[in-house]
Amino acid sequence: TGVGPNTVTVASIAIGVVGGLCFATGVPTAALVGALLFLASTIVDGCDGEIARLTFRETAFGAKLDILGDNLVHLFLFGGIAVGLYRRSGDPVIAVLGPTLLFGVLLAMTTVYLSVIRRQPNRAQRALFEAFASREFAYLLVVLTLVGRLDWFLWLSAVGTYVFSGGLVFLGRR
Repeated sequence: TGVGPNTVTVASIAIGVVGGLCFATGVPTAALVGALLFLASTIVDGCDGEIARLTFRETAFGAKLDILGDNLVHLFLFGGIAVGLYRRSGDPVIAVLGPTLLFGVLLAMTTVYLSVIRRQPNRAQRALFEAFASREFAYLLVVLTLVGRLDWFLWLSAVGTYVFSGGLVFLGRR
């Protein structure tokens, strides 16, 4: 194929960022488009590594670009959901929950870097990371967007980021 793995990574990032921006509008139809774009982004994101391996074009830069892109998309996604929910409802709880979630996402990124990337994780940390760091939540996001319960997703994500980070730290101290 003439398409390189880094091109696929950049396309995945762009799709995910646009999805996050759709959520930020606060319009339910745009939120559904955002959820579907994020799902598409996760599917495309899985292709870059496959292309790299199949064409023997794996690089350290490509791996770093992929991780950086995933984190950027997550910031836009979670931030967009929080902004959109606040625009739609004006709920002061959402105004607090949104930044709490974004801080939790940054905490999770830092914890993953320190516990999984920078050093060799133990078996329990690796298992937790593999179980919860995937993007399988993209399907749940589509369903909750369809049924009008993005607030549930915001709450689950806000709590989940802290539980995930705490779990990695706890398991690392065992």
